[in-house]
Amino acid sequence: MAPNLQRIPDLVQTATLGVDPMAALQALTELRHQLDLVERSQVARALDTGHSFTAIAVPLAISRQAAHRRYRDLAVTREELPLRTFSPDARAALQRARQEAARQGAPSIASEHLLIAVARTRALGLDIDAARRAVGPPRHDATEPAGLHASLRTRLAQHTHLELDHLLHAALEDPDGGARRLLDRLGVPPESMRR
Repeated sequence: MAPNLQRIPDLVQTATLGVDPMAALQALTELRHQLDLVERSQVARALDTGHSFTAIAVPLAISRQAAHRRYRDLAVTREELPLRTFSPDARAALQRARQEAARQGAPSIASEHLLIAVARTRALGLDIDAARRAVGPPRHDATEPAGLHASLRTRLAQHTHLELDHLLHAALEDPDGGARRLLDRLGVPPESMRR
């Protein structure tokens, strides 16, 4: 879940300047939750740019062990495809998939984001604008996704060299079905994407 960055200033004001103490306490609770989401997002970004848990623990004023225990699920996404090589098209598609997920404020890159990204890289006959509308409107307060959804990581882990077709098949075979649901909404048979 992405933090609602526009809501945070209102929560601070209600928590600190509000007349009703019960409303202030409720605002504090929601503010803590929003700040936890912001912290997770920033830790994911730090891990994504190569920072270690030791380095991340310092500004958080916690031990390396506490940082690892609290955020180890984010580290898995950073190591989503270790020791893999990518074709230039696959690399471009993964970058576009991250953009698509960020545009939606998604916590991770899901199969629908990957499908749209592959369609932006290779002509699949998919109407990109219609697909984006079907996924939902862009979010202006969105944070960066942590990485590939676990089901996609699992599907792609079997390949040591990733090609665009591997990404397409992983998106279409995703058990969570985001790409398939998208194609259903658009009235496009999944088989037409495989050609």
